[in-house]
Amino acid sequence: ILDLDEASAKDAATEVAEQHGVQAVGVGCDVTDAASVETALGVVEDAVPPVGALVNNAGVTSPVPFLEVTAEEWERMFAVNVRGSYNITRQLAPGMAERGFGRIVFLSSVSAERGGGVFGGVAYSAAKAAQLGFARALARELGPKGITANSVAPGLIDTDITAGKLVGEKE
Repeated sequence: ILDLDEASAKDAATEVAEQHGVQAVGVGCDVTDAASVETALGVVEDAVPPVGALVNNAGVTSPVPFLEVTAEEWERMFAVNVRGSYNITRQLAPGMAERGFGRIVFLSSVSAERGGGVFGGVAYSAAKAAQLGFARALARELGPKGITANSVAPGLIDTDITAGKLVGEKE
């Protein structure tokens, strides 16, 4: 489990290991930085068996309307949601291909398909649509190597991003 917050990653890994009886490791990592990803995955590779499944779950959102989106905000959406997925997938896919097996899942968003929404404006929707295209293209290219790539596009779910703002939630 990779997370900017190393303590949270370690806590989640401990919980996974205890509840499911599997090996798990939590590592601090900035997915937008290729060197950070390489270092983190080095720790993972030393701690657990070869990675056979990857869930690209790192993401940020932005409700900023397009006419107010700065270049920095646009870049931030693509850095985390797209480049982060690229950095990790690029590191792990070769080993999966070599072993002839792998599973890659991307967490996109319904915003990628319908364009925007309550918690995601144009920059978020565009980044999640790019991620959806990334998954589809990977499926075509890596499928013959025994690797599946899929994308899940959930609607609103209770996360830190929604922070209790879902309809019907009590404070």
